[in-house]
Amino acid sequence: RSLSRNASGDDVRALQVFLADRGLLERIYVIGVYGLKTEKAVQAFQREQGIASGGTPATNGYGAVGARTRLRIA
Repeated sequence: RSLSRNASGDDVRALQVFLADRGLLERIYVIGVYGLKTEKAVQAFQREQGIASGGTPATNGYGAVGARTRLRIA
């Protein structure tokens, strides 16, 4: 599923572990709730992967995990 701020669950926790393993999120924030720290880490991943480098989750998905970001994670 697509993930963005305020989402929660095991899939969010898995995303956070992925981001932490890449050094983009501190382990203390691996809590299964998609907050600001997770959004910032997703933005860093998106910049690193050339997916997006600006905008908002609502305009172009910057900071949210949609289809393109899920594909790169996989």
